[in-house]
Amino acid sequence: MSNKIINLHHADFDGAISGACMKVVYGNSGEYIPTAIGKVNETLNKIVKLQSLKDTTIFLTDLSIGPDNKELINLIKTNKIIIYDHHINPFTEKLFEDIPKHNKLDSKICGATITWLELLKIHKNNTRLKAMEDIVLLSDVYDMWRTNHIDFDKAVGINDLLSYKIGYTPAQFRDRFVDNPQIQFSKKERKIMDIQLKHRDVDLTNMMDDGFINTFKNHNFYITECDSPTDYTKYLLMNELIDKGIDMFIFKFKNTTQCSVRIPPNSKILDLNVWYDDIGCVGHKSAGGIPSTEYHKLIKLLN
Repeated sequence: MSNKIINLHHADFDGAISGACMKVVYGNSGEYIPTAIGKVNETLNKIVKLQSLKDTTIFLTDLSIGPDNKELINLIKTNKIIIYDHHINPFTEKLFEDIPKHNKLDSKICGATITWLELLKIHKNNTRLKAMEDIVLLSDVYDMWRTNHIDFDKAVGINDLLSYKIGYTPAQFRDRFVDNPQIQFSKKERKIMDIQLKHRDVDLTNMMDDGFINTFKNHNFYITECDSPTDYTKYLLMNELIDKGIDMFIFKFKNTTQCSVRIPPNSKILDLNVWYDDIGCVGHKSAGGIPSTEYHKLIKLLN
C-alpha cells in the first residue's frame, strides 16, 4: 500500500459512511474529500495535476469516474485509483470489465457496505472498523431504499442530520461516526431531526407548487426547483404524483446548476443513463444526477 491515501467519497449518507470506514482504518495518514458524482472527474484531474501520485493511492468510495477520461482509466489499470462502488450504468459495467479485480462494483448493496467488506478483508482485526457495522447497515437500508426494513424510519432520521443549514456537512457527518459509530443521538441531533421532519411538509408543498411537466421525445419530465430536499422528500413527491404519467423527476437545487434525478416505479424509462446524451444524467438506473458540466443539455430540453 502507498504511503499516502486520498479518499474521494460521495457527499451523501452512504458515501460519508464509506469515508468513515476509510478513516477509521487509515486515520491521519489519509485525506478524505466528499464530492458529488458529477464532480469526480474534475476533482481527480485537479489532484493528478497538483501532485505526484508516486506514493499515493486514491480510493473512490460510493463513486466511480465519469465517461471519456483515458488518463484516469490508465491510473485505475495501474492501481493508482481503486474503486468501491455500486452505481451500475453502461459505462461502469464496461469499465469494470477491463480493470483489476480488486476494484469492486456491486449493485445489490450500498457503497459503504462494499467499502466496509473490502476493508475487512485486509484489516480483519481492526476493532474500530468492526464497530462500524450498525451504521453501515443503516446506510444500506437508506441508500438502497429498503422501505420495508424495520429500521427504515431510523435510517431516514439519521439522513436528516445531513444539512448544510442546520445539521452536519458531509465531512462533519463522516467524522461524527468516525468518532462515535454508536446509534445514540445527542439532544442537538434530535432537535435537528425534529426540525427536518417539520420542514418536510413545507418542502413537499413548494416542490409541487413550483414544479411543471415538460414532454420530450414522448416522455414526461417533472422539473422543480428546490432547496436541497432529502431523498425521502423526493420519494414522497413521486408518490403524490404517481398517477400523472411522469417518467423522470428532475430536482434542480436553487441558485446552482446541480440537479438530482429520480425515475418512478411506473416510468417508461428503465435506465436514466440512456438519457445522458439528451439530458446529461448519470448514476443508478433509477437514481442519479446531472453534473454541472452537463447542465447545458437540460437547458436545451427546457427551451
